[in-house]
Amino acid sequence: PSLMTHRRQKTSAKHGKLLSCACGKCVHKSITPMYLCPIDTSRDIKTVQLPSTGHVEAYTVQKLIAPEEFLNDIPFAFVVVKMDDGTLVSGMIMDIAGDRDLPPGTKVKHAPSYKSVYLFEKA
Repeated sequence: PSLMTHRRQKTSAKHGKLLSCACGKCVHKSITPMYLCPIDTSRDIKTVQLPSTGHVEAYTVQKLIAPEEFLNDIPFAFVVVKMDDGTLVSGMIMDIAGDRDLPPGTKVKHAPSYKSVYLFEKA
């Protein structure tokens, strides 16, 4: 199928491929499945593969509490990664205890995982 679904996206990520929707007209990309481009309202939406590397744009370190699925992973960082093509992707990086562990602009790569979020590691 040409349309991206959450299931297809998560399955692909577990196998090392980050998928995104992309507008065929203006090339706007979104990791959220879309059927209509929010920029130019085009319906020419395709599924594309994102680069596997990028750099950290923003993050918050989780030290005390976390959703049940991640309790054994504390500490970690919730991150916003700007992929090498400019697409923003959110996810997490394990074993980050504080700001010194993750300087701004840190280069990262996607790490295939069974987790329900995208997992990144330092490149």
